[in-house]
Amino acid sequence: MEEQKLLNETAVSLLENFGELGTIQAKQESEVKVLEVDSEQLTTRLNQLGAICTFNGNRQVCAYDSKDKKIINSNQLLRLTISDATKLTLHINQNDYSHKRVVKVSKIPNDQSEILIAQLNDLGYFPITDVITERIAFELPGLNSSKMIELNIDIFPEVPAFLEIDLDTLKDSGYTLESLLNALGLSNNRIGYMGTEDIHTLYGKDYFQVYAVKKQKEK
Repeated sequence: MEEQKLLNETAVSLLENFGELGTIQAKQESEVKVLEVDSEQLTTRLNQLGAICTFNGNRQVCAYDSKDKKIINSNQLLRLTISDATKLTLHINQNDYSHKRVVKVSKIPNDQSEILIAQLNDLGYFPITDVITERIAFELPGLNSSKMIELNIDIFPEVPAFLEIDLDTLKDSGYTLESLLNALGLSNNRIGYMGTEDIHTLYGKDYFQVYAVKKQKEK
């Protein structure tokens, strides 16, 4: 089973400890980021195109690691996200986007998040970054099918807002990436196949420094 094979290649099968809390999924990372968007203008345009807003609120995003940085030193990233639900994700091949994969335990009720955090702590993993971000999530109907395209506007404190497009949901929607960007008024924006940490690097920000837990507490 592919999911099990991936888990065995990661930090001592870490996510096996949380399978009972939610569904374990593994997939190739398939997203494109559109940089420096105007969140208000883009929200208006999406509404005009008939998009449905599925989430609009804050998210707490934390990276976890051991004291000896076992996760990061293995080119992986363990991330806990708390918003309308709690999600634990393990990013494999974190620094190579073309081979990046994500293993996640998804849709854990928030009232179980403390259980998950306690289990992480018991295994020797603690937060190394902690940031509150804003997200506006949409589902946009395709042009010639009932397929919905998943789009997220993300607003982090240290970088301009950006749009995340799920390329798996873009397939067979009737849109190409180019035509979708045109429809959204974003044809002149810079795009990139990169993670959030890489976006911060583009602006001269070290994600793991600006959102470090120690730095956050000092503020």
